[in-house]
Amino acid sequence: RGEEAEAVKWVRWAAEEKGCAQAMVLLGSWYIEGKGVPQDTLEGYKWVRRAHETLIEHGVDVEENKAWLVSCEAQISLLIGGVVPSGDDDGPEAELRRRA
Repeated sequence: RGEEAEAVKWVRWAAEEKGCAQAMVLLGSWYIEGKGVPQDTLEGYKWVRRAHETLIEHGVDVEENKAWLVSCEAQISLLIGGVVPSGDDDGPEAELRRRA
């Protein structure tokens, strides 16, 4: 358990203080899985969303990361009780895609 706590500490530092997108994704996956941190799917997707936003800001695979960002936003919306993506061009997922 001590090693997991130490890993979380350093990954969180890299994500928060250094803005490391890879650390953000890792921390997000740990929250989703409950590995080394209390399981919190919403918090996990927020970290993954932040990672994709960071990658877009840095110009890394912008279109691919925009698509992942839309997916994260849709998952977050579902988790907080938002509307379910309809799959058509007028739903919230389409709106997020237009904004991305």
